[in-house]
Order: sequence, then C-alpha cells, then structure tokens
Amino acid sequence: MCFYTFCLSTNSKPMKYYFLFLITFVLALPAYANKNKPFLNELDALIAERNQYTQVKQKRINVLTDLHRRSNFDDDRYSSALRLFSENLAYNVDSAFFYAQEAVKYSKKAGGEKEIFAKLKLIQSYILLGIYSEASIQLTQIRGSIQTEAMLKEYYIIAAVLYQNMQLYSSYSVLSEKYKALAGEYKDSLLQINESEKYNYPTIYAERLRDKGETDKGITLLKKEVKKYTPDDRMFAYIYSTLADLYKSQGKTEEQTKALIFSAKSDILCGVKENTALRELAVLLYQAGQLNRAYRYIRIALDDALYSKAKLRSYEVMQILPIIDKAYSEMAARKQRFKMLLLSFGAILTFFLFLLLYFLYRQRNALKFANRQVKEKNEELNKSLKQLDVNHKELKKLNSQLSKENELQEAHIIKYLKLSYSYICKINNYRTFLHKKAIKVSKEELIKTLKSDEFIETELSEFYHEFDFAFLSLHPDFISKFNALLKENERYSLKENELLNPELRIFALIRLGINDSNQIADFLRYSLTTIYNYRTRVRNKSKIPREQFEDRVKTL
Repeated sequence: MCFYTFCLSTNSKPMKYYFLFLITFVLALPAYANKNKPFLNELDALIAERNQYTQVKQKRINVLTDLHRRSNFDDDRYSSALRLFSENLAYNVDSAFFYAQEAVKYSKKAGGEKEIFAKLKLIQSYILLGIYSEASIQLTQIRGSIQTEAMLKEYYIIAAVLYQNMQLYSSYSVLSEKYKALAGEYKDSLLQINESEKYNYPTIYAERLRDKGETDKGITLLKKEVKKYTPDDRMFAYIYSTLADLYKSQGKTEEQTKALIFSAKSDILCGVKENTALRELAVLLYQAGQLNRAYRYIRIALDDALYSKAKLRSYEVMQILPIIDKAYSEMAARKQRFKMLLLSFGAILTFFLFLLLYFLYRQRNALKFANRQVKEKNEELNKSLKQLDVNHKELKKLNSQLSKENELQEAHIIKYLKLSYSYICKINNYRTFLHKKAIKVSKEELIKTLKSDEFIETELSEFYHEFDFAFLSLHPDFISKFNALLKENERYSLKENELLNPELRIFALIRLGINDSNQIADFLRYSLTTIYNYRTRVRNKSKIPREQFEDRVKTL
C-alpha cells in the first residue's frame, strides 16, 4: 500500500497475483510462522479488543456529525463535511459519499478551489464504491479547472488510484496492462512535480523503485520513513503494507508476514474497516497451514469489507474466502473423524481392559483356590512325612492311595463332562419326543407346558431391563430432555425400579437410529398398530410442532 491509499484506502496489488497465491501451496512456509508467533499473538489480543477502538472511532464521528448538523454557515458546514468525509473514508464509504456530496453542495457559493477540492473528494467516493465510469468522466471534466499545484497533486493521486482499481477489476490482459501503465504515468507525474516531491510520497516512490528493480532502496526508504509515525497513525499502516508488498516481490515471506501484522495492528488501533492487511495475512497463514487463524482473519476481513461497503474489498475477500473456508471445513472434518477414531479406539481399549480385569479376577480366584489346595496338600504331606520314620510301607500305601485318588478325580471330571453332555442330549431328545407324542395323542396340558412363553417372557424382561440400563448409561439425561419436549402436564414419571416405560423405550430406539416401526415392533414384540398408536400419542403431547418432534428426539 502507498500514499495514495492514504486518501482512498485502496489496494495496489494486481488481482492475478492473488489468484496465483490461492492455487499454489508453499511447502516451505511453516518455518516463518513460528518466528512470527509472538507478533501473531499480539495481533490476536488486539483483535479481541477491536470493538473498543471501533467505538472510539464511532464516537468521534458522532461528535462531528452533531457539529455538522448544528452549523449555521455554509463555510462551517463545508469544513465539517470534509472532516466527516475523511473520518468515514476508511470506515463507511456510503457515509463518506454522502458527506462528499454535502461538501460539494456547500462549496458552490464559494466556487473556485473549494468546489474543485470537494468534487475530487466526491470522485474518491465513486472509486471506493466501484463507480469507475462516473469517476473517470468527472476527472476529465475538472482537469481543465485545476490551477494550483496542491490541486494537481490531489488530481494525480486520485487518477492513479482510479486506474489502479480498474486494473484490478479488468479480466482482459490488454486492458489490464493499459490501466497499469496509466496508473504508473500518474504516479510518475506526481513524483516529478519537483525533485524533492518524491520524498513527500514515500510509498509511491518506493513502489516505483521496485518497478525499476531497486527494491532494496525502496525498503530502506520506507524503514526510515515509518519511524516518523506511531501505530495509531494511518500512515503507519500504509507504509508497512507497502513494505510487505516489496518483501513479497523479493520472496521474503517472513518479513512480508511481519510487516502485514504491523499494518493490521495499526488498522485496528485506528478503528478503520476499509483495510487490506488482515486479508493478505489470512492468505499467507492459509498457505502455511495455519487454517484456524487464516479462517478467523478472513471472516473478520469480510465483516470489515461488508461494513465499509468498499466494493473492491468485498470483491477481493470473496475471491479468497471460499478457498480458505473449504480448507477449514475439511480440516474440521478430519479432526472430527480422528476424534471418532480415538473414541472408537478408546471404547475398544476399554472393552479389552474390562476383559483383562475379568480374566485377572478369575485367575486371582483360581490362584487362591490353587493355593488353598496346595496348602492342604502340604499339610497332608507334612503328616505323611512325620509318619515316614514310623512306617515306610504306610507311606507307599498312602502315595498309592493318593495316586489312585488323582486318577479317580480325573475320571470323575471326565465322567461329569460326559454326563453333562449326555444329559443335554437326553433333555433335548426327551422334549422332542414329548412334543411329538403330545401332538399325536392330543395331550393339551403337555403341549401347553411345552409351548409356554413364560421362559421367553422372563428372558425378555431381563433383556429389556439390561437394554434400559445400557441406554441410560449412554444417555443419562435422556428422560429429562425428552420430558422438556413435552407439555408440562404430559411429562412421564416412572415407577419405582422402572428405568424406561414402553413409550420411552420406543423413542430410545428412535434416538439410536431405529426409526422403522416394523423393526421397533419386532424388537419390543408389539403389534405394528400398537407402535403407531404409541408414537402418535406421544407426538400429540409435544409442546413443539408435532412434525418436528421425532427429529428433535434424534438430536437429544
């Protein structure tokens, strides 16, 4: 950014370079981000307080607006209109345009230089609003009326800005080069008014030095010039923005980033909305892989552009925002997938941990049992050893008996296993036999017993209890949130020792993603009609639109 942007708060960078930035990933960028991390942290802290500086700016505008309204003389209204134009130029272009019109209106009696100056300010507004054709026509109309050197300087600045912006909007290379050349001619004309004039416009002079291949000389000039200003001075931001542009032409990304940070901080301190540094910084951070900051900065840049109503700023941001937004969304999706993977892994790990604890518990009990057995055997062995000296033959007899007992124990175990298996087979065969026989001889009582659902109902009752317990373990606040969707007099109160009732169990299944009534009916062993009735009855109790009720339950 250069000095003519001090008047129009506009950018001097060709849009085609921007597009090149957006489609090219720079793999070597992450290193500079760490070096500039302290400056980025300072910028973040300042962004958090940006509303305070905006309020200061707005209060100042309010005071000037009140002064303008209370002025009784055209000269006073002219002066206050110009001050309000200046305050709003980088803040709200619509307001700046209004006060430029006011200045033109109150300058007509005085005429001469005042009227020309006011018309130049109006042209500045046209440029920021993107009305380039009208700006070009009016510049041409007033060219012959400019008599003083001061007005000529103002004219050259505005003309340079006009063609610079027309270059940025132009999609044809021939026209783009034409506008670029015209902008350069007006800059040179401004610098050539007299030899020392170039130092009064350091940012323009530095840019022209860059165009001539003398970028280092331009950087040295701007580093010296910026020391004259403080961060709450608008020129501070413009100089650092131009420095960033010069560093960019040299490929010095770290220095470019640092300069943009300083420029952005100055923009915030001055409470302006029509700015460029934060947007350009978002692009660099996006290329460096710092998507969180890049996304946050570009959203703030968009808010500022929309607030200021500067057409070029909104256009530039909207070229960048979709790309950063897409990358940010993809990053968020990757994080979500990774989080779900971690949760799944944690669940699996927890499951295996419980299995391991259960196994260790079983092993511990087995070890205790084995220790008791060993202790008992040791006691028996000690008794046997005491008898060793008394009767060796008795010891052999005891050892023989012990061996037989071990063999007998093994035989009993084998026999038990065989009997258990045989018993299972016999029970099955016997049940089959009785069932067939009962059918043949029509023994209703036997058939009734064999077909009884008592066992199944008992098992289902226990199963539903376990389901209720598991579901409420996953969603402990389900009942309270579910009741919150119902009318106060229709809410459910559970009986003692009751976890879920049938209606709550149906919507628990819906919460788990089982929405089909047939599946719910099969699961709960109800008829399809019963399920429909339950669902309809509960929806009718809803305090929200009944057609939205089940969708809300799915999100509890």
